[in-house]
Amino acid sequence: MCSLASALALAGYVHEDGTTALPVRAVRRYVSARARNGMNTGEGRRRVWKGRERVQESTTSQVEPFTAGLLSITGRWDGSWPEAEAYVEAGDPAMFWQNPGGDVRILGVGAQRREARIPDEGRVHGGRAIPRRPVDTQEPTAQSQRTCELFLDGLEDDPTRPMGLVGLGSFPFDGTVDSSQPDGAGAEWGDFGNGFFFVPSVCWQGSAQAVHTVTVTINMCELTESERRDVLANPRAAWSSVLVHRRESPGSAGHGQHDETPLKETRAPLLTGHESANRSLGRILGSDNRQDTRTDRTVSVTVHSQDRWPDLVRGAQQMERSSASPLQKIVVARSVQIHAGSAISIPRVVSGLLRGQSDTYVFCLSDGRRAFVGATPERLLLATPSIFASACIAGSAPRGEDDEADARIEQQLRHSSKNIGEHQFVVDFIKGVIAQFSAGSVRASERDVLKNRDIQHLAVRIEGERRPGIPFLQVLDALHPTPALAGAPQQEALAWLRTHEHETRGLFGGPVGWWRPQKDVGEYAVGIRSALVDGTDARAYAGCGIVPESDPAEEWNETAIKLRPIIRALKEACGEAVG
Repeated sequence: MCSLASALALAGYVHEDGTTALPVRAVRRYVSARARNGMNTGEGRRRVWKGRERVQESTTSQVEPFTAGLLSITGRWDGSWPEAEAYVEAGDPAMFWQNPGGDVRILGVGAQRREARIPDEGRVHGGRAIPRRPVDTQEPTAQSQRTCELFLDGLEDDPTRPMGLVGLGSFPFDGTVDSSQPDGAGAEWGDFGNGFFFVPSVCWQGSAQAVHTVTVTINMCELTESERRDVLANPRAAWSSVLVHRRESPGSAGHGQHDETPLKETRAPLLTGHESANRSLGRILGSDNRQDTRTDRTVSVTVHSQDRWPDLVRGAQQMERSSASPLQKIVVARSVQIHAGSAISIPRVVSGLLRGQSDTYVFCLSDGRRAFVGATPERLLLATPSIFASACIAGSAPRGEDDEADARIEQQLRHSSKNIGEHQFVVDFIKGVIAQFSAGSVRASERDVLKNRDIQHLAVRIEGERRPGIPFLQVLDALHPTPALAGAPQQEALAWLRTHEHETRGLFGGPVGWWRPQKDVGEYAVGIRSALVDGTDARAYAGCGIVPESDPAEEWNETAIKLRPIIRALKEACGEAVG
């Protein structure tokens, strides 16, 4: 299954097969055109990154040792966010990700390396694997030099942002559970539910207001030696060639011909086909103004497991009260099925979440067929060169109908011994994990209340100084799943859920986000308040923490509130008016 070890492999640290050839075709087309036109290939100064070492290059001979692996080329993007479907080919994976407030937004399409399922290797913790010898990003090795980053236009690398070569995707909630069994619970996930991680061929990075850069990643292993030299001699032309190639529809007149037209002047028809996933992310940003020709706007919602819910909650409480069990909290989940009369528009779902859940992480991950989409309030881990940061969110209450009622409910939440106890499990666990990997003391904010449109939570921010040499993915692995997603203690809660929960969670509750291996930085949120979308159907998920004081009916109502945002976005995407 998709593991942290496979993530390292996909980013170029370990050799993996299964690469795609689209950018290579574009580069070869560019190389052929240069050869025909007799273009000069030995000019220019470029900044090249190998491991953590920056080198000024003035001739191709100095970069010739980099002959294999993944090469990323980053340039400025002069314009607004693109229409993603103009760059997506049928079956392409794609991902959109935005943090709360929108100061970091990513859109990646295509895949230079992708993995849906591989055997775990190394030490397994919570179902994911850490390599036997974690990559030391402070000390470049021969393997880590298999990835290389180039920056054009005098761009300065920002180690805190997802510039250059990035990995995008999601790990499963429980990597020991295979969701791909056709007759098993959660079969709707297929291999996608076992985790999906990829290095995009093209990745735009910026904020909600504007694009800052676009990165093209090329698999140099698939090029000949002369083609590699030509790419390294003039990376800007290779960068432009890949972008122009992806904007050319297979049915357009210019397809297969080299085009030197500047990107800002290039106009290309939208790609056709790939309807099962709405052309992957489609016009994910802004409104979808295409004429709506659907005649059936009926959306049905089917609730699962309501009759079994009381027994599930009481079974968890029985274990928590048993003197023979160490369990103190168990997080149980349920789902609802949404069926539409026509294909659910994924772009409209995302647009609805961006409008209605602006203070959350909004994400959409597609494997080229299905999409995992949601708006989550919960950060799992942010890693910069200097800090590790996480958030402790647990304990829930509805929003009030007016300001006075909302303030009253907030005060009840702040003083609820049940919710405070449930939240403290999360605080103690996350603070302890961050402390293991920090150089000094760990800072925790005062307990506050986080308010979203439909619900409010107790929240504490945790931050620690990053100890040198600690890999980002190792800390991510230690954190997931927190007591907010599985329970406490972690492994005992997971074991109980495998036996008693009625359905497989797949990616629901798993880490979803980005990782930049060259700098070993990134950010992952927790994939809750989310749904799996496949054509005309979607399955939305929600969970809640069960402690001895929990009431089954109240917990059911809490999950109903948590389901509201994603169900609302799904219904609106299908044209149904929602109040």
